[in-house]
Amino acid sequence: MSGDPVAQNFCVECGQPLTTRFCTGCGTQAIAPPAPPVSPVPPVGDVAPAPGADDVPPVEATAVRMPPVPPEPAVAPEPPATAAAPLPTAAAPRKRRGRLIAGVLAAVLLLGVGAAGLAFVLADEDDDPGSAPAAAEPDGSVLGTPDREWTASADELTGQPGAAFTAMVPVEGESYRPFLFAHTVVAAVSYWDEVTEESKRWIVGLDSGTGKRRWLVETEAYACAELTTTRFACWNGDWEAETGQVWIHDVESGKAIAEAGYDHIVQEVTGRGDAVYAAGTSYDSVTEVTTATVSAGTLDDPDGGWTTELEDRSDNGGGDGGIGLSADAAGVHIALSSGYVLDPDDGSSRPDGSGVRVLDENGAALTLQHDEDWERFWFAGHEELVLDDYPWGDLTSGAVVRKGLVGAGNGLYDLEAQELVREIAPSDNVHASWLSDDVLRVTEWSDYDEAGNEEYTEEISFQDVDSGTVLWTDAEGRGNYGATEDAFLSIGESSEVFEVRSLRNGKLAWRRDIELTEGTGEDSYSRGADIGTTADAIVVTSGPSMWGYGDFGTPAEDLLADGAVRDSATGAADDLELSDEYVTKCGSEPEFVPVEAVSAEGAVEVTFDVVATCPQGQWLDSAGYRMSVTGMPATAVGVQTLAQGFFDFSDDPIWVPQAESGEGSKVALRFPVSQVWATPEEIGSAIQGGSVVVDCEDEAAGQAEDRHLPVTPEATDSGGADSGSTDVVVDPDTREENSLTALRRLAAEDRPAVQADLAGSWVPQLSSKQDGTHDRIDQQTYDYTAIYEEHLRLRLEYPEVRLIWSGDFAAFEHDDYWVSVAGVPSAKPGPAITWCKESGREPAHCYAKLLRVSGSNEGTTRSWKA
Repeated sequence: MSGDPVAQNFCVECGQPLTTRFCTGCGTQAIAPPAPPVSPVPPVGDVAPAPGADDVPPVEATAVRMPPVPPEPAVAPEPPATAAAPLPTAAAPRKRRGRLIAGVLAAVLLLGVGAAGLAFVLADEDDDPGSAPAAAEPDGSVLGTPDREWTASADELTGQPGAAFTAMVPVEGESYRPFLFAHTVVAAVSYWDEVTEESKRWIVGLDSGTGKRRWLVETEAYACAELTTTRFACWNGDWEAETGQVWIHDVESGKAIAEAGYDHIVQEVTGRGDAVYAAGTSYDSVTEVTTATVSAGTLDDPDGGWTTELEDRSDNGGGDGGIGLSADAAGVHIALSSGYVLDPDDGSSRPDGSGVRVLDENGAALTLQHDEDWERFWFAGHEELVLDDYPWGDLTSGAVVRKGLVGAGNGLYDLEAQELVREIAPSDNVHASWLSDDVLRVTEWSDYDEAGNEEYTEEISFQDVDSGTVLWTDAEGRGNYGATEDAFLSIGESSEVFEVRSLRNGKLAWRRDIELTEGTGEDSYSRGADIGTTADAIVVTSGPSMWGYGDFGTPAEDLLADGAVRDSATGAADDLELSDEYVTKCGSEPEFVPVEAVSAEGAVEVTFDVVATCPQGQWLDSAGYRMSVTGMPATAVGVQTLAQGFFDFSDDPIWVPQAESGEGSKVALRFPVSQVWATPEEIGSAIQGGSVVVDCEDEAAGQAEDRHLPVTPEATDSGGADSGSTDVVVDPDTREENSLTALRRLAAEDRPAVQADLAGSWVPQLSSKQDGTHDRIDQQTYDYTAIYEEHLRLRLEYPEVRLIWSGDFAAFEHDDYWVSVAGVPSAKPGPAITWCKESGREPAHCYAKLLRVSGSNEGTTRSWKA
């Protein structure tokens, strides 16, 4: 299982992933600036019962100073120039636009890196069962609809109005991430009074299956870390007195079972098995020496062991230094401007100039070395494989190796063979991350549009690791996301909807509304949220609230099937071997024979068998194919326009074999709702009836360049494309005519089933509009085109949706409206309202309607409140 899915944070300086403290690429600090110094911290209070709104226990407010900026990176020896393996050229990662998505890289704690080393804390569970807990997922798939849901609010848990969830580990930007143990959520809650400047902080434990509070602890700790499956540590410090304090908490009860005071500041805490290590730094501005102090102990006696001091002389310009701390079988690793390894038995040190410590897929530490400019990277013991970018991380464990493969820049490499397996994209402006053993999330970006104007654009796709096939694309660019073995969990940008989609094809499994907007009017803004899993539930955490979803049903079969858009690097499903001979152009377009039509990510995708009209075969490679699909669906009167699109194959050409080969290449063309005037079922019926005619016209002068003939010209290829801008496809008047024709046809097709199955029953009503209707909620005036497009979107998202002409029923006040309803009848309004809620619809856009055939329309509508 891939474990706890979390949102990814990117560095504002170099674009590489952030840990909880520092950037993996350039060492930039990933936390907030220091706060004023504080006095020594009192011990954590006992476990408190849930206070009421008028019974909140008092707490002394104490400001906490944040850890300082890390020193400059250490440099490992560069390998000989002859050791470099052939690599695809990779541009430096682009600075990420917009706000950083708050989150951390792992369910186990990823501790900070000084620039010399990235310290991932993840022990092999077989060798070290007491180490940091492995991330958990619910049993089975989460693609089925959850039968159990809960919501917990920060103010109700603490009895403090205005309280909000905050991160257990401070990071830059918004983060609310709790610790997710097998059956327990441990979360931090904070309160700040802007008038009195009073602050409070609690740690709360929740049952992840029910959302009920198990315990509440008031604390003044600055940060916490997961240690084992049953223990976590919290700490604080006085930066003026250079002292620190650590508390070890029990996960089930929240009680502080052990505590310790230190004669040095505490910036990081980690553990391995029963051992606990605390570390911090101090800086002498006169001698320009940073001193790191590390203390060892146990879960029962945190400061009962050795203490070691390390002097770190560097030319980093002075100031307090950051520190990276981790522990594994090799020892306790310290990252300052130089790296050290401490003996866990006595604290004796030795230099560790290995550079960056990262993980393989089994949790074992690897040594990642780099040059002085952090532009070339190689693994100790694998020096022949030189990477020109920092390796991609696994979002759940931080591992840079999965299935024996390591990715960096635009390349996927076999670590043992030390060779390139394949490129992951046609462009070098690319960043990727592992979502599971089988799926990558790939972001390709450009700083310029097609006309050469400076404009940032990006495309996000999901690739099959083994084949490189692009399974589906993310047009919304969801940045707040996570993944399980078969599901993609996300919150859309500026969206208040949590979605669960198939990881293999992007189809929506289920969604829920969540409240992320704070403030009103011009002062309103949308908060972020963190996504994770326990053994019981998916847990989504934002500032005021936390949501849990569990007891998942059986997923629909289509959610488990693979999607297939195109090959990641070439645009073709198969890599065709090319000869030295060039293809002779013949001036005519290939023949498109429709095979099937399906719903695909809010669009209609039509698959064609394409055969060449040229004797040798031909390339489908023009930048401007205008495709028109006409035909007669089952209830249509005469031939009607079903779809029309404009497709660009110049970047992803597809080979089309000669007709004599007996088989065509498979090409999937995706038409958005603005360019299709029939449902997939209607197009399918026209295909079955043999009435579909496809007209293909090249409006971009054919091939952009001479192309080579495949070694096997009769070989078939496959691929696809999405239609381009509506403006170049069809004029507005024609769209209106096509849309009105489609509305009339759909209502006629649906009428028999509606009258037989829905008449006299309560159903969810989703929309009711006529030409000229102005929707005050959407702030849109609807013409026939907009009415049809809205209905088709609903129909593609909810297959049970049907179209009604209001004049056929007495339930409506007006008899000339197009009405979209969900075909799920019930004897009472309750199930219809439940459908609205479970489908993520707003009350204004979904309510219960009684489809009364005769009589009055009074009492036929039941609304609800969110």
